[in-house]
Amino acid sequence: MRVRGRTVPRRRGLTLALALALAAALPLAAQERPAAVRRLSLEEALARAEATSEDLVIAEAGLLSARGERLRAESEYYPRVTGAADYTRTVASEFSGLGGGAGGTPPPPPCAPFMPDTTLPLPVRVDSLERAVACLSAGGGAATPPDLSQLFGGGQLPFGNPNRYDLNVTLSQLLYTGGRRGAQLRIAGADSSIARQELRATRAQVVLDATRAYFDAALAARLLEIAGEALAQAERTLEVTRVAVAGGEQAEFDALRARVARDNAQAVVIQRRAERDIAFARLRTLLNLPGAEPIELTTPLDAEAQPAVERRAPDAPGPDTVAALRPPVREAVEAVAIEEARLRIA
Repeated sequence: MRVRGRTVPRRRGLTLALALALAAALPLAAQERPAAVRRLSLEEALARAEATSEDLVIAEAGLLSARGERLRAESEYYPRVTGAADYTRTVASEFSGLGGGAGGTPPPPPCAPFMPDTTLPLPVRVDSLERAVACLSAGGGAATPPDLSQLFGGGQLPFGNPNRYDLNVTLSQLLYTGGRRGAQLRIAGADSSIARQELRATRAQVVLDATRAYFDAALAARLLEIAGEALAQAERTLEVTRVAVAGGEQAEFDALRARVARDNAQAVVIQRRAERDIAFARLRTLLNLPGAEPIELTTPLDAEAQPAVERRAPDAPGPDTVAALRPPVREAVEAVAIEEARLRIA
């Protein structure tokens, strides 16, 4: 290939085109790669629902809070011990100026005893006499007062020390509260019972919702398969009818009726596919699964009793028809007990 007298290599152009085509095809191939199918049984679905349910976490937190309130109410029956420690560093105290201390003036040195010497010359004797008088005038001859600062601040007594340590320990025990402690304990016990009932009801509701969503999705998938088979049968019937009409064995009306049946089957397939997508979306929402991840349900629909559900079902102390055993009724009874205890406190 020549362009204005120059030759352009055709192999280089083909290589560049192939590289661009491969670079454009790789992202499309990565996007079209099918995701891994998650095989999900009913046991795995219920376990994941219990592990990711926010309502169940809130109910468990409520039970933990109720247990804490019960422990606080029970603590009123035990003695209470409180303690405090304090340290004080004193730079200067009121005892520092009592003499001899670091904050007072040091006393003058004592005067030497005056011993007159008659053999000395007169100027020397006069000089020694003047020094003795000056020493006595400065107070050196008086008796030295005791160092009271050392007495009060030298660590001999508990006050006036530069370092002070205070330790306080208090022991208290409630002897009579007029029934307040017992009423508070009954309130805490009723709150714990209500929290347990709410936790059991919440867990049962989570199990029920997850089981219902699981089997709704399985049923929707099965109904879609049935609708697809019905559509395939309608397609075959339409083809047979067209061949019979072409051979003169059936009328045109039979072909029209087969076509209408085929179109109705297509509408049913579209409806079943939408119901299947909605059921699987609800199941993914309850189990906190990615929306684009395909799911394959492994638990069959014809199972009579599911061990995963029976194992999580609470053991009822009596028949289901007894009104006193229902959680709302038991919670109402505990609420009445709480109000009676509050009345006792008042």
